[in-house]
Amino acid sequence: MLCAFERTVGLHIYKLCNFVKAISMKARFDILLLKPARDFLMELDEKSRKKAFYILKKSSIQNDPRLFKKLNANIWEFRIRTLRGQIRMLAFFDSRSGALVVCTHGFLKKVSKVPSVELLRAENMRKQYFLENESI
Repeated sequence: MLCAFERTVGLHIYKLCNFVKAISMKARFDILLLKPARDFLMELDEKSRKKAFYILKKSSIQNDPRLFKKLNANIWEFRIRTLRGQIRMLAFFDSRSGALVVCTHGFLKKVSKVPSVELLRAENMRKQYFLENESI
């Protein structure tokens, strides 16, 4: 069903109405950024950083494999497309404290597949995270 503004202004308002509806929905999971992920985001230009935060928030609300995709048994990736190229942020689930996605680090994707070095880095950060947070 179209909202009232759509008839007069068009598609941009429709997208805005859908965005507002999505924001008011309950998040499926919370996101925790580890220090390497925060540092990576702070190194991005402002426009790319805003887009990255938008995609992180949107992924927590709606299920879209174009934005948040499972890579292997433990590691997932946030997929962010910007003018600089494709940004990937690797993450994993910590279901001990409710629905929590822990974002390990980010990188600019240069090849079609996620480099195995980046997957290994995320796996190591996952192991370290669970070792440091055993008592939760």
